[in-house]
Amino acid sequence: MNCTRCQGLMTEEDFHDFEETEGFMWMRGWRCVNCGEAVDPLIEANRRLHEMALLALPHEKPEYKGAEVHLEAGRVTRVAA
Repeated sequence: MNCTRCQGLMTEEDFHDFEETEGFMWMRGWRCVNCGEAVDPLIEANRRLHEMALLALPHEKPEYKGAEVHLEAGRVTRVAA
């Protein structure tokens, strides 16, 4: 199985829920050895619901008539602490 994020190798792993927030103690899933992406049945179900919600949204083009639109990107400089 390949990772959807980086195409790396996914290995099977047991995930433990020590606080029992969902009513179970552990779940089997997959973790990428390259980037650390974790996937289990609950994550997959939530992603599918999110994708279905995005597909249900109307895809209308925004109205820009009379509005001022700036398409230039600005430079952002951050100072490290």
